[in-house]
Amino acid sequence: MRSQELQRSHMATVRALSNAVEARDAYTAKHAERVTAYGLMIARAVSVPLAGSTEIEFGFLMHEIGKLALSDAILYKPGPITPQERAQMSIYPVIRAEIIGGIEFLAGARQVVRHHHERWDGRGYPDGLAEEIPLAARVFAVADVLDALTTGRPYRSASMLPVARGMIRAESGRHFDPGRHRVRAPRGRRRPAGAGGGAPGAARARVPRRGHCRAWMASTPAAACGRCPPRRRPRS
Repeated sequence: MRSQELQRSHMATVRALSNAVEARDAYTAKHAERVTAYGLMIARAVSVPLAGSTEIEFGFLMHEIGKLALSDAILYKPGPITPQERAQMSIYPVIRAEIIGGIEFLAGARQVVRHHHERWDGRGYPDGLAEEIPLAARVFAVADVLDALTTGRPYRSASMLPVARGMIRAESGRHFDPGRHRVRAPRGRRRPAGAGGGAPGAARARVPRRGHCRAWMASTPAAACGRCPPRRRPRS
């Protein structure tokens, strides 16, 4: 009983911190809840023990905690970032991991918080891990990109899940794990229950050209496909 109460207290604390981070920007509202739902769906297909880990779920919810230490000038910059700003962004995951580093019950969450911007081809950050990326971070990388593609923005409509899955599949071996047990985006045409949302006005956004959103899967947050209007989405 005491253990269950402590677990509930930990979860309430993590959700409160996650909500505090998301309160900074209306366009990422409920992002943590959605990617956690996606991440757990993917984890169940990849590794039952992974899907049952509360610490990994904490990592999914806390992946944006570093926004509290990132300057607004970078976070909300509508255009491309400079090389100096890109260097700051590359240490952002390290800051995130350090923020939760002294919290014992979040020990297992750090691998997600630090490594979900890594890429299978080694071009990610902060450590360029390639094939050494922890499994939980590989799972979350897919969930994070999937939510980016299927969430509407004022300048583009959300992609349907089958389209987003195809775009993620095209990045297998570059951004994502191509192996025998590779992490896959969940099937279907609808978002997980309770994972609705998107920015206000997203339904009126224009439909992007085919391939438009591939820039979300580039190795640097500032990457652009050449057809995108200036981005208003905070960099994560």
